[in-house]
Amino acid sequence: RGSRKGAASMLRQALRRVPRTLVMPQTRSMTSALAPSTQRLVDALQTVKLSNGLTMRYCDTAPGENDKPLVVFLHGWPECWFSWRHQLAAADARGYRAVAPDLRGFGGTDAPKGTEHYGVEKRVGDVAALLAHLGKENASFVGHDHG
Repeated sequence: RGSRKGAASMLRQALRRVPRTLVMPQTRSMTSALAPSTQRLVDALQTVKLSNGLTMRYCDTAPGENDKPLVVFLHGWPECWFSWRHQLAAADARGYRAVAPDLRGFGGTDAPKGTEHYGVEKRVGDVAALLAHLGKENASFVGHDHG
């Protein structure tokens, strides 16, 4: 029982350090102060219903340009596509098609209720469905997490 109390206390302390809201631009009025390169990424946001039924929001620096090599940036908790804005711009400038989705449960992507919807198989299925939507069979992946 003492270890549960200690773990709960540590979790509360960690959560106090996490910002209550993340900077996730949604509209032009909210993003008027962004750098032009970041504004271009915000303008590139798309939302799609994937073949697995999940509605996903993602940023695509070169929509439809399937001749470019694809790099997919996958964020961790508690972030969204916006955490990759600098890397997206850099990859795009070097000739890559750079895509960063809001993963299941984050940002503008569906957040199904229940832990059974957040296993590895579901997340891999989401990324596979995104690749299918993008018309790509291969991609390079970049990811991070805080846990």
